[in-house]
Amino acid sequence: MYHHILSYYLRCIIENTWRSNINISYCVSPSENSVSNSRSSTPGSEHSCTSRPDVVVNTINKKVEVITKIVNQFSRNLNTFGDHFNKFETQLQIINKKVERLENLTESLLNSISKIEDQVANLCINVLGNVPKVNNDCSCEHTISNVTNDLCGHSESNQLSYREPVYTKTIGYTKPSIYDGTTNWLEYKLHFEAVAKINNWSEDIKVLKLITCMNDAALSTLADIEIDNIPTYSNLVRILTKRFAPENLTDVYMSQIDACIRKPGQPLQLGPC
Repeated sequence: MYHHILSYYLRCIIENTWRSNINISYCVSPSENSVSNSRSSTPGSEHSCTSRPDVVVNTINKKVEVITKIVNQFSRNLNTFGDHFNKFETQLQIINKKVERLENLTESLLNSISKIEDQVANLCINVLGNVPKVNNDCSCEHTISNVTNDLCGHSESNQLSYREPVYTKTIGYTKPSIYDGTTNWLEYKLHFEAVAKINNWSEDIKVLKLITCMNDAALSTLADIEIDNIPTYSNLVRILTKRFAPENLTDVYMSQIDACIRKPGQPLQLGPC
């Protein structure tokens, strides 16, 4: 494209040069030499006509030189313009690539947003579907009924645990002996706790089982205990220790002797009369 423009300007310059040459030919044409009446002209005018072609040639050379400089400058400017145009095309290609990347990124972002919207919609549908279930589970009547049933269940289980403890006989189950108050309490206490450990009894089971093992005088000691107010295992052990410990039996036997009426021929002995 640049070469076509340069050729056009050069062609215009050449045409102007040829036109100048045609004007020069008018001064030296044969028609002017054949005229005889021109002798009346002055010698100075003939000299002027003879020297005119040299002046015209010099003028043309100067014009050609100026035009050549203009053409060269134009060519340089045209090359500079071509360089700028090439840079502009390169930058335009870079911008087009960036725009294409931005379009791809925008499309990917829109796809991600669409997927997120679908997930949110599905989540909302699931939540709305579970709301009636939550309302039914959280109703006052249902809640009160559950609490009442739980309380009744705990009450019945507590009463059964206090009144009729259920034991599951397994291999290695050991049954404790009966305590009537006549044997050493500390020895029986050691025996009972060993049996409880073997059978893996809890504190509640131990107190109930110890009560069922009492007999005779030991059982009368527990006469004041109410079934709804059963003491803990440690308190029950403290009561029985206070009553049947060896160091406490002396006072008990003395009170029994004072209250006992010896029959004729009956020997004096410790223990119940």
